[in-house]
Amino acid sequence: MVNSTTFRRLALLGRIKSMRLKIAAQHGAKQAAIVAFALLLALGGIGFLMFCLFTALAAEFGVIVGALTAGVLLLVFAGIALAAASNLKSPAEAKMLDSVEQTLVGEISAELAGLENGFKRLESGTSALFKGDYLTAVANFAGAIK
Repeated sequence: MVNSTTFRRLALLGRIKSMRLKIAAQHGAKQAAIVAFALLLALGGIGFLMFCLFTALAAEFGVIVGALTAGVLLLVFAGIALAAASNLKSPAEAKMLDSVEQTLVGEISAELAGLENGFKRLESGTSALFKGDYLTAVANFAGAIK
């Protein structure tokens, strides 16, 4: 039977979904900040490479080596930052929420299966009642009530 425990479990399941959304938003914000930083570094690296290309046309070596080195270093750091953003693991709270959610869904499913079984017994009891099999009807009704 569906009772207040089922409703509490459903409410808890709603809170878990809410917490999961909050965790996903926080995780996404961290990842977005790192990606934004990496893009800023990449933009700087491209700027230095473009400066290097311009300077290569203007002079032969001196400034070019410094600008080229700085640009390549910025691009390498941007790549490291992007790799770090893609390797972020979800927090431990998310794993705990997964296990609690699975338990709740299992319990709710079991209660709903019991409710479905009760309805089937009511259906069988009603069918037996109309056929005149009163003993079977009473047994099915009694089984459906428990």
